[in-house]
Amino acid sequence: MQLKKIKSLIEIMDEKNLTKIDYEDKDLKISLEKSNISELEEDNEDGWIISPTVGTYLDRDKPLKVGQKVKKNEVLFIINSMKVLNNIVAPRDGIIEEILVKENDMLEYNQKVMKLG
Repeated sequence: MQLKKIKSLIEIMDEKNLTKIDYEDKDLKISLEKSNISELEEDNEDGWIISPTVGTYLDRDKPLKVGQKVKKNEVLFIINSMKVLNNIVAPRDGIIEEILVKENDMLEYNQKVMKLG
């Protein structure tokens, strides 16, 4: 239930272009803050998008699929790092060739996440 609530709050943040949201009810208190990590190093020669930080991998509203086209600066995924949501954006136009992680996987610094062709 809490994961659904967090996802709905993320959707609200995206829809309303918010960088911070606080939610509280009798059983739950959530504070989310979002930042963009848009200065990703250009993906390496083989097209891998790597995690610039440690955190939990979160899909965006509509998860990416292998074969899907993405545009430069489009959000690829989100990393939750100490309750700060970091949007990871595409460094260039391309097609998703491979995704190595799934929702809620822990990411390490410099870990390969997906391949952009």
